[in-house]
Amino acid sequence: MGDRVSIQFVQEVESWNKKDKPHTDKSVVLFHHWGGEWFPKLAKEWIKNHNLLLANDRRNNASCPISRMDVDNLMMQFIRFLADQSEFDSSWGVNIAWESFDTNTLPRNKNYFTSSIYLGKDENDGDNSDNGHHEIEVPEAIVHKNSKTKKEAS
Repeated sequence: MGDRVSIQFVQEVESWNKKDKPHTDKSVVLFHHWGGEWFPKLAKEWIKNHNLLLANDRRNNASCPISRMDVDNLMMQFIRFLADQSEFDSSWGVNIAWESFDTNTLPRNKNYFTSSIYLGKDENDGDNSDNGHHEIEVPEAIVHKNSKTKKEAS
């Protein structure tokens, strides 16, 4: 029983020496036991918004893995985003007074992340049997043209 799915960020990367062919970088895989179809959609929407959020600072921080949206760092940023969402809190370790327990509200413990999410080295390292594996392409980094570097601003 579950609604299992996995996601992975993928990015076409130019070679450093410009002589070799571009290659594809892939992040670790994030599995979600109850992620269904909505979890890959959430990741796609998040990456679009994350790219826009970074656009103002890219001209000053172009060499940073966050600015470049390197896939491994990008997965960490996505997990950081998930950690701020209360629906990903665990109910583990919560003392429940059963006589007054509201069956419509699951108690949450912010000290623990949900156990339905876990990492794997590739799409075969966990269970995504209900909704498959989704490779989420990292878009080209947006740079706002009207943002000025520190040197241009002076």
